Amino acid sequence: MKKNIIVPVLIVLIGSLTFSCSNFLSDSLIDPSLNRVWYSFFPSDPVASPSAQSNDLTGVSVALSGQRALVGASGVLTDSGAVYPYESIGGIWEKASPEVLRANDAQDGDNFGISVSLDGDFALIGANLDDGVAGDPTDNFGSVYMFKNNAGIWTQQDILRADEAQAGDNFGNSVSLDGDYAIIGACKEKGGSGDPNNGAGSAYIFKNNAGIWSQDAVLRASDKDNGDQFGISAAVSGDYALIGAWRYDGPSDSISNSGAVYVFHNTGGIWVEEDILIPDDLVAKDRFGGSIAMDGSLAVIGSEPGGVVKPGSAYVYRNNGGTWVQEAKLLPETSVPGEEDLFGGSVSISGRYAVIGAAKGDGLVPDSGTASVFFRNDDGSWIGTDTLQADDGQANDSFGLAVAVSGYTVLVGAPEEDGAGNLEPDAGKFYFFN
Repeated sequence: MKKNIIVPVLIVLIGSLTFSCSNFLSDSLIDPSLNRVWYSFFPSDPVASPSAQSNDLTGVSVALSGQRALVGASGVLTDSGAVYPYESIGGIWEKASPEVLRANDAQDGDNFGISVSLDGDFALIGANLDDGVAGDPTDNFGSVYMFKNNAGIWTQQDILRADEAQAGDNFGNSVSLDGDYAIIGACKEKGGSGDPNNGAGSAYIFKNNAGIWSQDAVLRASDKDNGDQFGISAAVSGDYALIGAWRYDGPSDSISNSGAVYVFHNTGGIWVEEDILIPDDLVAKDRFGGSIAMDGSLAVIGSEPGGVVKPGSAYVYRNNGGTWVQEAKLLPETSVPGEEDLFGGSVSISGRYAVIGAAKGDGLVPDSGTASVFFRNDDGSWIGTDTLQADDGQANDSFGLAVAVSGYTVLVGAPEEDGAGNLEPDAGKFYFFN
């Protein structure tokens, strides 16, 4: 298949900037009628400022589900945080109601919006540095907020907190929502009250029972160890949950920060660890498991190296009758040897499409960031189809730090983009691709 490098044409519209192009793929496996339309939004901050503010980090997290989207901005209002909801109306992405979601008990430094997940009428928003109610002394144990869409209006429904929360747990650093189940990572948890394994990490399962979300299980690695950061990423789909531990050092503690992903299965209402996924070719500092996405029987897992100059990679696993097997290894097609692209730092999958972010990939400008689209053929092979990039990208925008795909729509965050005229450092920005 021909590899497409997408360069949009700039069109200015009232209330937004729109980047558009028609780009048709030649391969018969791809719908040849598809074209990709870029929308770039500058959302107002919670006090209705006409432009984004420095350090808002808009686009630090993104989520898509059908005609709805969420964009996290964890730096808004002194790191209190905010999330911008959007909906597609007649193929045009517009601000939803209300235009800004914030925690009812918001405080400075909560980091609300650092993680987001969306499924149907429910939205899950992480605030991993939340201290609880005003004056609560439990620093940074973290909270997660459940919002529900009622007749087109998003309202806060609940606040989810771990039953055994401790200071510094970072509960909410990762979130995932599927049907009646939510999974929430707490990557710096010590492994339980009184456990000496500092930073071993955990993940919490919450279940929707007749509209009430309550804690259903606490998941921890069977071989938990100091600093593994189990829960740095987490995904749930059906009866399976995958949880990343990107600083796992290998079965014999001999491959520093190579990473691993743990498979849990809900059997008769009990979540049981069934497997540990470790690719054969991992080496030290690969940090496999730093990002995870699932869709049915398929999962894509990022391996974003840290402390070493490598572009990164992503692995596709398939559930084959209860056994998760590696199906493919995805690599960036536009990387330059000897560069640290951070490919695999973010991942998403929907049907036959997977999107892999590379926040330091070379777009039109070196280190501006890219997002690569891959397509799954009938035989299970994966091919790269597009490299997405911003035509207004600049070095260190971190385009691709967060990605989401749903159907034929891709959403990409660039949280370190510096605003119009580079006057608002790290204001952030995000892009829709249809």
